[in-house]
Amino acid sequence: LPRLGLSAALAIAAFLGWRLLLQSPARRHGGDLAPKAEESFTLTLDTFLHVQQLRKRRLRAFCSRAGKVTALPSSRDERASLLPSLRVNTRLDLLYCQVPSAGVEEWHQLLEKLEEENVTLPVPLPYRRLQAKETRLSAFNRTERKAMLGSYTKVLFVRDPF
Repeated sequence: LPRLGLSAALAIAAFLGWRLLLQSPARRHGGDLAPKAEESFTLTLDTFLHVQQLRKRRLRAFCSRAGKVTALPSSRDERASLLPSLRVNTRLDLLYCQVPSAGVEEWHQLLEKLEEENVTLPVPLPYRRLQAKETRLSAFNRTERKAMLGSYTKVLFVRDPF
């Protein structure tokens, strides 16, 4: 149920982001050439859905090549550079990478709001549920990290250059 709520919130946020993109900024920027080029471009629902399908296809192709990530890199240097950027939400069973300049702070605030909701699961979980305030994966021990990497939903927030 928390994953369904998270998915719905992400879908709503993506839809609202697209609504903001559809509003033409050409009137606000006098000498900027990019908004003038956008004036002749009209984004229809069909175009939007087609672009989304292409993105999903590309993402699925990449993920199927990369395989399921259930362990950290074996190299100590790679692990040391990756661990500080990995965040954990134990209530929503979510693991995400904090990428600079991708609006992760806004996503973090959204996840905090979702975490504040009083959501109870209707079925018992097959494993002990962690309820930790810590959000960095590096704060957990090796056994907990392995369990989180194997069972949590993993997300990477990126900024669309469109």
